[in-house]
Amino acid sequence: MSPTGAVRGPAEGRAGWGVVDAPASLTAFGAAPTRATVRVVVQGAGRRATRALAGLGACWGLALVSVFIPVAHFVLVPTFAVAGVVLAGLRLREDRRLVRVSGTCPRCGVQQEFEAGGRFRGERALDCPRCHQHLRLIAEPAPGGRSPALQADRGPE
Repeated sequence: MSPTGAVRGPAEGRAGWGVVDAPASLTAFGAAPTRATVRVVVQGAGRRATRALAGLGACWGLALVSVFIPVAHFVLVPTFAVAGVVLAGLRLREDRRLVRVSGTCPRCGVQQEFEAGGRFRGERALDCPRCHQHLRLIAEPAPGGRSPALQADRGPE
């Protein structure tokens, strides 16, 4: 276990990322906040670069295949080329990725898993899949003042 609270296996430490389970709360307008748990993958620079290059390669591969589609290639090739660069840029910035959110919806009161994904900086807007209420996910601060999911990854020890 690292100072950030990340649970690391031997391969995870070498790969430059760890998994953090942190407490959070779900809020909805006019309802009392409820408890939730978030799982965040903390990714080092090497892992982010690998994911960025994989996304870039996939989009550029699709652009290459699109060259052989008559007429549509005028739109598909530039779209996939630009999408690859944009996807790579987004993945390079994704130092903390939200992979799981579970908790009770403050509006309908149902314990469930919420759709997760993308960069996580301590707050996130969610929608309840059951009642379709707009919710706000807020990571709770640790005793030191910052959430473990938001602290910088210090690498393996």
